[in-house]
This record gives sequence, C-alpha cells and structure tokens, in this order.
Amino acid sequence: MKYIFTLFTVLIVAGASLGQTFQVPPYQKFTLKNGLTIYLMEQHEMPLINISAVFDAGAVQDGTQYGLANRTAEALLFGS
Repeated sequence: MKYIFTLFTVLIVAGASLGQTFQVPPYQKFTLKNGLTIYLMEQHEMPLINISAVFDAGAVQDGTQYGLANRTAEALLFGS
C-alpha cells in the first residue's frame, strides 16, 4: 500500500510539473470572402485533425419566435 501511495504521489508531482510547462502552439487567423473565420493551429508532431464549428445561433437569436432554435434542433435530430 505504501508503494502505491508513493507511486501515485510521484505521478501527481510529475503531472503538475508538466502542466506548468505546457504552452499552446501559435495559431493563424484567416477570414474568407464569405465571412467565415478560420483559426489554424498546426502541430506536426501529432497526426491528428480536429474540426470545430461554432455558429451565432440558438435561443438568444430567436427574437419574437420563442423556441424556434429548440424546435429546429429537435427536427434535425429526428431527421425531418
């Protein structure tokens, strides 16, 4: 039990020291003709592609048509 506790402590300390040295890679920002903004963060050491899309939408954009975003999301979920 003492060995497991010591190993766990070493892992926590090692993780904490690595967390202090982590830096986000630099990124580039592009705006296309249609207004789409693209943030590109390249890291060639890791063969991974991640794409995220964020839209200015939702209940805050419903205006006087309360619940429109919710109804649209439900309709898309069930394939109408």
